[in-house]
Amino acid sequence: MRAPTCVPSGPLQLLLLWPLCYSGFCQPSWFDCCIAFAPTISISRKIRAEAARDDRSADESFRFYSASSMTLATAPSDGDADISTKCATNAIDDHAVETNIKNDLETVKSLTTSAIFRCGSEEGLTALRVLNELCDRRLPFDFDSFYSRQTENGIADNNCGTAADAASNTNAIPDQGERIISLLPKLLPEKTTNDFLESVRMMEDQGWMSTNPDSVDGLPSLHLNLVSQGQPLYISSMDGDEEEDEDDEEVSFRSQIRKLYDLVRPFVYETLLPEADRLLRRDPIHNSTRRLQISDVFLRRYGEDVCGSVTRKGISIHYDVYSRITAVVALDEVASRGDNGLFTLQVDEQTGETSNHKALRQFFPLTTGDCVLHTWDVLHGVDVQAGLNRTSLIVWFDEDENETEDEIESPITDNNKDNESTMVSPWLSLEHQWSPSGDRTTLEDGNDVRQFVLASALASASSTESESEETTITSLYLTSASRGNTFALTRMGSICEEGVLSSSGGELQTEAFRVLDELRPFEELPEILKEMLVSHHERSDDDDDDDDDDEDGTEQTELACRFWLEASLTGNPLAQKSLADEVMFEASQSGNPHQRLLAATLFALASQQDIEEGPSDSLARVIEYDVAARGVESREEFLASPVVQTANAALGAL
Repeated sequence: MRAPTCVPSGPLQLLLLWPLCYSGFCQPSWFDCCIAFAPTISISRKIRAEAARDDRSADESFRFYSASSMTLATAPSDGDADISTKCATNAIDDHAVETNIKNDLETVKSLTTSAIFRCGSEEGLTALRVLNELCDRRLPFDFDSFYSRQTENGIADNNCGTAADAASNTNAIPDQGERIISLLPKLLPEKTTNDFLESVRMMEDQGWMSTNPDSVDGLPSLHLNLVSQGQPLYISSMDGDEEEDEDDEEVSFRSQIRKLYDLVRPFVYETLLPEADRLLRRDPIHNSTRRLQISDVFLRRYGEDVCGSVTRKGISIHYDVYSRITAVVALDEVASRGDNGLFTLQVDEQTGETSNHKALRQFFPLTTGDCVLHTWDVLHGVDVQAGLNRTSLIVWFDEDENETEDEIESPITDNNKDNESTMVSPWLSLEHQWSPSGDRTTLEDGNDVRQFVLASALASASSTESESEETTITSLYLTSASRGNTFALTRMGSICEEGVLSSSGGELQTEAFRVLDELRPFEELPEILKEMLVSHHERSDDDDDDDDDDEDGTEQTELACRFWLEASLTGNPLAQKSLADEVMFEASQSGNPHQRLLAATLFALASQQDIEEGPSDSLARVIEYDVAARGVESREEFLASPVVQTANAALGAL
């Protein structure tokens, strides 16, 4: 996937790009720009790009209008974009964002749809300005409101009745998931946390924090394991440890790990474990016959210049694959105001629909010693502002082996049942641990989160997937995408770009088109994107060589763009970057200014959500490319560019 990287730079630097653009980019190389936006494109695409460059004259004119009069794209009169436009224009005036605009899923999706469908118009620019304001807010998670909603839905009430009663509440939406979030105040007493932090500081001074790549984002993990796969890292001295034959540093490291473990052991095993187990047992729909057990206990550090020179400000948004319930204990006051640390994202409690848009983050307010527990299907991440240092204790819970329970069949083919690498967590492969009829339901009955997480777990379980395994995994992603899961939609875009569907006999490709047509018919795509894809098909039809290959590649491109569009409309920044990259690649061949504008809008939407404030490197290159292609000769012309106005609106430069 051609995912552009981002560089830290302030939005006002866009105003300073004009002299650079004028002096250095007045005569762009079409081929060089193609490579800039597609560093991993195939040789054939490079050749086509170079050929396109030679076919165009250098003095090509571009018909652009000011943002106030531009009508580049129109949304369907009865489509979502009409609603989005009304939402954007009615909620705000032309100059300021009203304080009553809420950071909710409906607003974010409406504004994002307006920004994309109406790109370049005043309505689209207004939507970008509002989204920028919403991204700047750091809002606390409201435990009381969450408990109230869950109780009303019959999910989190301790007295929710019989299993059949609970099941009847979910008939309208099968498998709403577990989505348990619970606060356990003051799990650790003050003295325990103080003693714990004192040892952590000493170990950090010694450089003993792990800097191995993290499984989520590949950055230095800055963690220390106390328990791994159910076993303490080192046997406690009070359990009769034998004399060691290591050097003093190794002995000291072991003794500190033991001290940390001994400090938290009674609270983790005697208080936290029973509470986590109780949370699962009170929900009769997902009442597993397996008991919870502690899998891993470890601590995390966040901040600048940790262990000498390592900086970690957070962890990207994700689901937990190997922990049915996760507990996070605050060891300081950084998260006390609900604007730093662990966060989740708003979910539509009726439909389960979610997004990973930055504006939907809700930070858990935790004081020192407080603990929050959440199930595997709660989307979450960590974000700590610059200048702050955070330490937290994390406990993962999985399920013990139940020898009396029937063997759980893997969704992978029968030929691979004996392969240990295909084993996945039981709570992922089973849709319901209990059902009114006594039968287990199938994955097809599962919700989109379960299907996506299971597909991800299966994909990472083996480095060499057979064709049948690949088909099973892709089918899970596709089913999840059909239900609007933003991550599955994004992943399906990448799968299509990689050509996986074309090698599966055509059935999955046909199904993919059907899913996309149900989500949004081709006729209702943004006008710029629709024209781009039609043009792509026409070029393929006119090519006499390798007709089958070209047509197949054209269909893969269409599928990828349409999946990325759907994910982009939910606010997924990776999908926005991926789609923008593909659109800009086409723009670099066609010279179409409308396509450049759409690419700039998508890159700008993604830039709003970057941890580091400022435009991405790719957005800056679109501006440079646009200025050079239009032959801009003055600062006024530069600021009047719709691409520049889009970037300024999205990043608050004007």
